[in-house]
Amino acid sequence: KDYNTAIKDFDCAIKMEPEMLEAYFERGNAFRNLDKYSEAIADYTKVIELDKNYLQAYNNRAVAFYVNKQYAQALADVQKAMALGFEVNLEFVDELTKAAGQKQNESK
Repeated sequence: KDYNTAIKDFDCAIKMEPEMLEAYFERGNAFRNLDKYSEAIADYTKVIELDKNYLQAYNNRAVAFYVNKQYAQALADVQKAMALGFEVNLEFVDELTKAAGQKQNESK
């Protein structure tokens, strides 16, 4: 898939309609597929700013945070997605909980 072309297309869509949730969401997915996790996180964050109940944005941002080793943020997003009714893999939740706890202990 040509994610770079898709990103350019989503850029154009966002310029024409700056509040278009799906354009930010799909551009975030394209960034994630290119391993550009910081950019993906920024787009998923924009989606959440525009719609606090966008379940998949919380989940996808959690995955991007996880890959970026931002475990506490990933766990917070997973918990929010679950609270909103999104079915999250419980093994992933357990792994995140452990990783977030270890990271917190390392910083003390």
